[in-house]
Amino acid sequence: MKKEWYTAKELTGIGGLPKSPQGVNSKARRESWQKQNVKNKQGSGVEYHYSCLPEETLIALELYEPLAHYKLNKKEEPLVIWVKAFQQLNDGEQKTLTELILRDGIRSFLEKVVND
Repeated sequence: MKKEWYTAKELTGIGGLPKSPQGVNSKARRESWQKQNVKNKQGSGVEYHYSCLPEETLIALELYEPLAHYKLNKKEEPLVIWVKAFQQLNDGEQKTLTELILRDGIRSFLEKVVND
């Protein structure tokens, strides 16, 4: 996931969320979503952290993101390829991936990413 924070306007109608920014803000208040204040051209507003979003919304957001393009040399060793791919992730993605592997183990991680 490229972004960590989303405005109510960006989340409107995605993955089962309400179809208005006001509805998204209301849901966020009811469910105590993690938020941060931001200043923009219109004044100030809030953004919500992706970790608080419903699973259905997270899935929808991932579907809308363009695929990452990785340039890999086929002659490179798997460890070199892994390190290059990992380095192309943002800090939040690196942390999430590392926590997943440490929490669930590498076999569980592989089961999630390898399709037989």
